Amino acid sequence: MLGVSIEVTLLADPDRTMIQAYGADGMLFPKRVSFLIDPEGIIRKIYPKVNCAEHAEEILRDVAVFLE
Repeated sequence: MLGVSIEVTLLADPDRTMIQAYGADGMLFPKRVSFLIDPEGIIRKIYPKVNCAEHAEEILRDVAVFLE
């Protein structure tokens, strides 16, 4: 998937408001959860267990499906 370009918005959440709203608050640390959200703000996919080594490719595959 080289050559794929996607614009994304990254969220900083120092007061943990969004972490709690999305249910990603863990016992001691936030859970490693990702959400694929479309331009209308609809959550299209939740990745509840992220494997850092494979996650970027997984997201790129899923985004490509939504762009078809």
